[in-house]
Amino acid sequence: LYACARFLAETIATLPIRMYRTLPDGSLEPAPNHPLDDLLRVQPNKVQTSIEFLETMMINALLQGVAYAEIIPGARGAVDQIKPIHPDFVKQEEMDGGGLRFEVRNPKDGTRRILLQEEVFRIMGLSSDGITPMRLVDYAAEAIGLGIAQDQFAARMFRNNLNFGVILEHPGKLSPEGQKNLIDAFMARLAGPYNAHRPMLLQEGIKASKATQNATEAQLLEARKWQLGEIARFLRIPLQFVGVEDQTNRSTAEEMSISLVKYTVRPLAKRIEQSISRDLITARQYEAKFNLDGLQRGNMQVRYEAWFRALGGG
Repeated sequence: LYACARFLAETIATLPIRMYRTLPDGSLEPAPNHPLDDLLRVQPNKVQTSIEFLETMMINALLQGVAYAEIIPGARGAVDQIKPIHPDFVKQEEMDGGGLRFEVRNPKDGTRRILLQEEVFRIMGLSSDGITPMRLVDYAAEAIGLGIAQDQFAARMFRNNLNFGVILEHPGKLSPEGQKNLIDAFMARLAGPYNAHRPMLLQEGIKASKATQNATEAQLLEARKWQLGEIARFLRIPLQFVGVEDQTNRSTAEEMSISLVKYTVRPLAKRIEQSISRDLITARQYEAKFNLDGLQRGNMQVRYEAWFRALGGG
């Protein structure tokens, strides 16, 4: 889950983003003099760079379902800084006349203050009513918990050299003290990596049978890889992008990369662009846009062939 969230947060945060002005013919031209251009590209507040800010916002939006940042006026105008607020410290509600209000709690002293919608930059994830965020960590809780359980199970297996233990059979009935003495003697003789493969003489009709199960029989690797895919599906990320080896060949990987941009990165980028337009821009002829071309350069030959044919055909 950390790998998936980090991958998407870093990918979005490192995309070029610029302000544009809409011309009368509908085309766009760069607007480098717009105050938000410097704020979005370089430093949105006194503490964070643009990448750090967008990473923080994306992590919250992906896992918590919503990301908040306070809009602070200053030298650059109505939007001089935007400072992230952790969703755990924000309670939002819809006002009777429309719009939202946000009750923000200070984690240091517990004091509370109210921010209105025009004072908050908000990136929403999925929502069933348009207001209440759907938290991924809640919906994926079972899948995450199963993955944690598999990690713990695997750790116990390998800590015990994949052995589940030995069953000792005695033809008679041993007293509790006799049982303890037998087990203690057996453990002292054979337990631990330095005692592996040492012979032991069993007397009085005692038989030892090994209760074993190897990783293949336990389907340990298959189960863990399946669970990785289960979690990655929540964020729509192919496993190869989070370091899990699969059978994808190079040509398929290129197409998968383009699909990742189309169906995973682009929807997130569009959410941010529209959130910026709603919360940070007052003049409607301006808008912020990410440049996704850099992520689709893998299949450059195919793109150039398409352009060549299009230009040749007029």
